[in-house]
Amino acid sequence: MCIDGVCGKHTKEKQVFFAKFMEHHIKVVSQIGRTSPRSPYMYIDPFGGPGHIACDNGYDGPVSSVRVAQLMNRFDLDYKIITSDINPEYRNDLQELLSHYTNNCNVLTDASSCIPIHSNNYGMVYLDPPMSLDSFKLTKKIMMEIARTSDKLDLLVYISNRLITLFRTHPYIRFSDTLQDFMDGIKKEFWIIKRSTSGNQYTFLCGTNYEQWAVWGKEHFYSTRSTKGKLILEHLNNTLKERLFIPEDMDQQEMF
Repeated sequence: MCIDGVCGKHTKEKQVFFAKFMEHHIKVVSQIGRTSPRSPYMYIDPFGGPGHIACDNGYDGPVSSVRVAQLMNRFDLDYKIITSDINPEYRNDLQELLSHYTNNCNVLTDASSCIPIHSNNYGMVYLDPPMSLDSFKLTKKIMMEIARTSDKLDLLVYISNRLITLFRTHPYIRFSDTLQDFMDGIKKEFWIIKRSTSGNQYTFLCGTNYEQWAVWGKEHFYSTRSTKGKLILEHLNNTLKERLFIPEDMDQQEMF
């Protein structure tokens, strides 16, 4: 996401794929008739950001929740958006832009408030957290709780495995999770992983109880049970030393 006007160099690529994926998901849900006035499509975005972002890398457009509202209006579906941001200016901006598309939205003050007590709605929870250990832990907590209480809500997270590795290998941080540990702690039957294209090993992960709709080979999005998905996960789950079975404390000269 965009933090204080500073965007990552892969923001445009991320936003383009997100829009494609959400359109794909909305089409699937609409085709099987899973939305109605009593049970609208639910979109939850705990890290909402400002309503609009403009980046040096060429992306100039709405944040994720606004993009979803635009898509929903195209498909003429009943829907509800729940999002949040701790920055009051971002919240006001987001509320104003969302109001152009729907009155059925809540912009809350903190990410944890987005967790529904229970939901039978079909929909998507998208998490694109700031790059910090606290945000990462909060992201996992939110995903675990929503998976526990709302099994029809799918989970999509944009996550940096390089960041996880830095947390895990930092000498002064007590943190041991791998990407696999992250997934294992969240109660979803299937995981779908996108091929990583950035130096920071950012990737999209989707947790769902319905494997077939999410697998999307033409966009390099594979089940972690498939051969390609296993290879992607294996590469992201371990450091180079771990993949080569080299102890982390081994002297650099001993590697050759």
